[in-house]
Amino acid sequence: MIRIVSGVITNCLVAIYQSLGFSLLTTVLAMFFYIFITDGAEPCLGIKRAAKLWLKDFKENCAFRRLFSLVLFTLMILFRTLLNRNMWMNPLADIMGGWSFYRYSVDTGEYVFTTECLENAILFLPFSFFLLQFISEKNSRKNHSLAEISLTSIRCVLCVSLTIEVLQLFLRVGTVQIADIVYNVLGGFLGGILYWITERLINSRKEC
Repeated sequence: MIRIVSGVITNCLVAIYQSLGFSLLTTVLAMFFYIFITDGAEPCLGIKRAAKLWLKDFKENCAFRRLFSLVLFTLMILFRTLLNRNMWMNPLADIMGGWSFYRYSVDTGEYVFTTECLENAILFLPFSFFLLQFISEKNSRKNHSLAEISLTSIRCVLCVSLTIEVLQLFLRVGTVQIADIVYNVLGGFLGGILYWITERLINSRKEC
């Protein structure tokens, strides 16, 4: 158990370290364009005025912060699954693998310890959480049932995961595995439960 927890923490920190800089910079630039589109800001604003406007929206607009978090985690997922992967001659070589904590290494002929199965679930947990928050901003209805939220999170994450796997197949980056889709959906489901709990806590405080 200690080995599993240590491996998950180490690999997650490495993944964050590798993708955070690129994802953060791209998200900041993308949100600049979002401000110009939604707030009607003038494109000819100076750098200082544009930065002040961006910081003002980030501090005062909760929807802006939620969208920022969603875009950031989406880019981190794309960086890890598509943008920062090596080319593979046969992406379907291990399509049924990836279910356990050990994978067979063709180079050494031995089973190597890996935590990719848990990482695939953890990867989509925050993504599902922030995606549901963004969807709720567009939906005036409150107090969704756990079944509705779970179904929404599973559908959204399943579509995203399938899209990533198809792109990996055609671009030949990484390996396509059914286990990745299952663990991604599991992470999305857990993110949906976390969102449902958070929503209930916030609504109960408002009623008090």
